[in-house]
Amino acid sequence: MSLTNAPVFDPASLPLVEDYYAKFKANPASVGAEWQAYFLGWEGAGGGVANAAGSTPSGDGLAEAWRTRGHLVAQTNPLKPNPRRLPELEGAEAAKWQALYGGSVGLELGAVREPAERAWLQAWWESNPAAPDTATRTALYEGLFQANAFEQFLHKKFVGVKRFSVEGNDGVVPLLHQLATWHSAQGQAALAKSMVIGMAHRGRLNVLCNVLHKPLAEMFAGFADTLKPVAGAASAGDVKYHLGKVYEAHYGANAITLQLLFNPSHLEAVNPSVLGVARARQERGEAALPVLIHGDSAVAGQGVVAECNNLMSLAPYRVGGTLHLVLNNQVGFTGDPADTWGTGSEAYCTDIFKALGVPIFHCNADDIEACWRALRCAYEYRQQFGKDAVLDLVGYRRWGHNEGDDPTFTQPKLYALVRPHPTPAEVYKPQALAAGVSKAALEQLEAAYTKQLDEALKDAQAGYTPKAGKEPSKANTPETGAEAGAIKKVAEVWGKPPSGFVYNEKVKKVIDERVAMLYGEKPLNWGAAEVAAYGTLAQEGLRIRLTGQDVQRGTFSHRQCVLTCSDTNSRWNVLNDLAQRDGQVYVANSALSENAVLGFEYGYSLIQQSGLTIWEGQFGDFANGAQVVIDQFIASAEAKWAQTSNVVLLLPHGYEGQGPEHSSARLERFLQLCADSNLRVCVPSTPAQIFHLLRHQAKQTELKPLIVMTPKSLLRNPAAVSPLSDLLRGSWQPVLPEAEVKQAKRVVLCSGKVYYDLLAKREAEKRTDVALIRVEQLYPFPAEAIAKALSPFKPKEVLWVQEEPRNMGSWAHVREYWDTTWGYLHYAGRPASASPAVGTTSRHNAEQAAVLAQVFGENKAKAA
Repeated sequence: MSLTNAPVFDPASLPLVEDYYAKFKANPASVGAEWQAYFLGWEGAGGGVANAAGSTPSGDGLAEAWRTRGHLVAQTNPLKPNPRRLPELEGAEAAKWQALYGGSVGLELGAVREPAERAWLQAWWESNPAAPDTATRTALYEGLFQANAFEQFLHKKFVGVKRFSVEGNDGVVPLLHQLATWHSAQGQAALAKSMVIGMAHRGRLNVLCNVLHKPLAEMFAGFADTLKPVAGAASAGDVKYHLGKVYEAHYGANAITLQLLFNPSHLEAVNPSVLGVARARQERGEAALPVLIHGDSAVAGQGVVAECNNLMSLAPYRVGGTLHLVLNNQVGFTGDPADTWGTGSEAYCTDIFKALGVPIFHCNADDIEACWRALRCAYEYRQQFGKDAVLDLVGYRRWGHNEGDDPTFTQPKLYALVRPHPTPAEVYKPQALAAGVSKAALEQLEAAYTKQLDEALKDAQAGYTPKAGKEPSKANTPETGAEAGAIKKVAEVWGKPPSGFVYNEKVKKVIDERVAMLYGEKPLNWGAAEVAAYGTLAQEGLRIRLTGQDVQRGTFSHRQCVLTCSDTNSRWNVLNDLAQRDGQVYVANSALSENAVLGFEYGYSLIQQSGLTIWEGQFGDFANGAQVVIDQFIASAEAKWAQTSNVVLLLPHGYEGQGPEHSSARLERFLQLCADSNLRVCVPSTPAQIFHLLRHQAKQTELKPLIVMTPKSLLRNPAAVSPLSDLLRGSWQPVLPEAEVKQAKRVVLCSGKVYYDLLAKREAEKRTDVALIRVEQLYPFPAEAIAKALSPFKPKEVLWVQEEPRNMGSWAHVREYWDTTWGYLHYAGRPASASPAVGTTSRHNAEQAAVLAQVFGENKAKAA
């Protein structure tokens, strides 16, 4: 019998309940956590067990019934009363419990699994007399008035222009102010506080101006198209309702940083980035509070919500609890709740959060004081237990999906209720006055804000120049070679496990070989060079964060930087032994998610911009599970929002006969996104190259995302090694020229693993007339380096060779940037295909042989 399904018991189950209760009284641990929660709740109301169905509940049974079922009869819809009645909620003391659980807030306690948390919530909700004082009531009304006046002003001055009004859920404005007030007062005054907010377009303009203090004149100038250009501003820009802002606010004597993240139209897409920003702020010593503002249809429909929920309790992504505010409009674009989040008498748009085992407060958005009390409880619960809490603010949408849309086409009955309904400010004003708030004070704040709106419009009509943003950092040329002593120290650390640590025998061989490589006793493979990059950066004090599926070991067992003791199962994070401070090097396996995890790391990189923030795909093929993050944030955020990141994506890529889902990181898609120097896209082919590339990214002052096609079979290819000396000197090379062939009839340019296939074929056939040039950086395109690599040769033919099908890989990109003075560029590779790769080893081998045959003369290369 579960916690959520049986708060009141039928006669057949009552003996079982009584038996469990006797066991609980003798030893609470003898029953499960759900039963413990029940009995703790019952005893809190007077002791005993629920009455059987058919009799009138009383005492503890009635209390528990209201705690678990009362939300179903609560009056949370501002547009119409809830007529539902449940027999288990009737009884002599029903009025007392109805006031607590059946009024303007329906508190769902049923999903709260931890007995201590449930007991705390019950005690708070049933005994805490929290009510706003006069100053708070004035602030609540001021927020409601400003929210509505702002929307009405825009509605009249800019008729029919999209603004995605918040009207119907105006309470979000004063509630955010209250939340910031409470959080700014937490802890010591010297402790920095921040509130990181993610929301979609509905209500964003209102929050920007009335919470984060975006100048009203700037907002109105955006509507009037009178914004003057700012030198150095982002080249593309974005629509008003996608923009974000950081504001240093003060509530009384307390300071707090408010950050509203930029967001695309993709609903809920910003959520993981909010969590990443909050985590990064927390790691630098702030008390950061993440707040996610959802829509009712989106929170139920978008899969990233579930992915983010799963991160709540995982150590690499923990943020101490997120507060969720759902702006429940009771409609999604033109879809009714039955279309978008479910049907049935007990279905809520917030049901996705039940899996978290946290409280969900269903609130009538017209009752701002009830919403205020629910938010206070939710915030204190978050502070007490470090977990999420949810407010479902049931309101309405005054207009259509946008202000040019007519919602009566699809929801005529709903909008017959919405049109005459008073605004939340109109609902609350008489209540505030009755509670003792000064009428003169309210009229004064109304007049002051109305004046602000009028004056701001005049300023906007005259033309408004926004403040210039932060000047972007210029590119530098960092030294990436390492000191011999630093690499020796990396070797020493790997060679000295903790006392009592017992290696897995196979892992021990890898580590012994790695130590020998780092001492220079044999050439370094990829794994040794990669960890040398991290280890030397750690010694220099730079931060490293590496997450993804299986990154501690590496998908292909090449990294082995967090080792497991065979006897105790304890973990040894080797790189931590090289760090200058605790937490400087963080390597953690992620949840089996691409979208939420990459979004989190992108958000993290917005704050922690020194060192390395890396996400590795288990296979590069799976990166497109995070395509929204790649397209809407990583590739375009700098152009749209002047938002910079140096996040790194490591994507295993290469054709080895593993089929269409384990061959391609879709290199072509990243290259199609390249413009305005927005990304670095690289395909390093030697251990020394990945060493220098990672160190270059960590030390580069010009912040750009780095996309790296990393190898699979090359991790253990004896030809793909580098001497230690290559790590001590040199730097990242965008192009690796031909080093052996001097006279070539045919010059081949290529990237990645196929170089080693070509090299093996050339050596096997003892060919000296084919030169091989590796293009290791595809964007920014290294035209000067390519020209230099081509200059020693006067070939009859120049080829671009790739493993990917013709319509994929780098071919279209290279051809676009190719300088015809270098010669006519021919293509050699697989023909165009709808699928990245074939499904059998034999077909793969035949195709690979055909590619090599095109290069070495058995088949003619195809012209561009």
